[in-house]
Amino acid sequence: MFFAYAVMPRYILCIKNLQLSEKRVLFLSNHLGLVDHFVIMSALRNKGTIAEKYLWVIYNVWKMTPLGIMWIIHGNYFVDGGAAKRNQMLENFKTHLKRNYWKYDHRWIVIYPEGGRLYLIKENNARYASREGYKIFRHCALPRSGAAHAAIEITTGDSWGKFVESDVFRYSITEGTNDSLEYIVDCTLGYQNADVPSIGDWLLGELPHGIPNVAVYYKASFVQCFMLMNILFGKIYRVKPEWKDENMLRHWLYDLYEEKDELLEKYYQRGVFPMDSQHHPSVIRTSMSFCLLVEAFWLLLLYFHYSIWFKSVAGLIYRCFAILFSFLGIF
Repeated sequence: MFFAYAVMPRYILCIKNLQLSEKRVLFLSNHLGLVDHFVIMSALRNKGTIAEKYLWVIYNVWKMTPLGIMWIIHGNYFVDGGAAKRNQMLENFKTHLKRNYWKYDHRWIVIYPEGGRLYLIKENNARYASREGYKIFRHCALPRSGAAHAAIEITTGDSWGKFVESDVFRYSITEGTNDSLEYIVDCTLGYQNADVPSIGDWLLGELPHGIPNVAVYYKASFVQCFMLMNILFGKIYRVKPEWKDENMLRHWLYDLYEEKDELLEKYYQRGVFPMDSQHHPSVIRTSMSFCLLVEAFWLLLLYFHYSIWFKSVAGLIYRCFAILFSFLGIF
């Protein structure tokens, strides 16, 4: 979220009237670029306890970064991709959920079902769709059902009860809440003219077309705010018992993503997502003082880490390389 503030400190993404903030939700989104993470984080900020209690399933490219270290502490699950590791990864994810989901009272599980950024997987995905007789999507990829099915299998119905009864997975149930996964929120991200900014351009504020508008559309609400340049469109579904069958879940996800592809086609043509007459956009801004406070916090945290351990570790690494290069006669 720090990056979003650093790029556009005057504006913030907002979701209004979303009544699921304290529920247990599986949040599914298409994946276009690295900046998607920060868009979703900004979208869910200040929406009840979502940001405090969500659990991300995310590729381990972030794991050894300062942000990744904080995500590890928070309880997110990092995916080490590859078909050969799929089964073991899913078993590890299930174990992670059993040990952490209720113990730390996570609520929203955030997953990218496509399994990667679109531009990286588009060609391989199209070949797979053609070979298996599925429709080839233009603006998204066929979703993978593994992680979503694992989340539903472990966290719905009577499944959670048998995990919290043992000493290993004991936790305190929050009074007045349903401890089984209840909803799926489908989120569609789209960028102006399908131009997805790189993380470098994002950090430098080089936004495609210079357009900082963003709209957030959910089934029950529509809010237009000023920030970044992408759109989120969402639908809300109650979890169905039959989705514990992975084949049924996979077919449902394929139908969902076919609708998503058509939705993105219309958005890229018209520049807007649909809305009805009952919901109207509102503009929300964040004060500069608050944004400066956030940035000051992160700078102080960076200085703290540098003073406590990073300076010593960096010095040790430098001395090791100096000795090695001296031994090899490079210096």
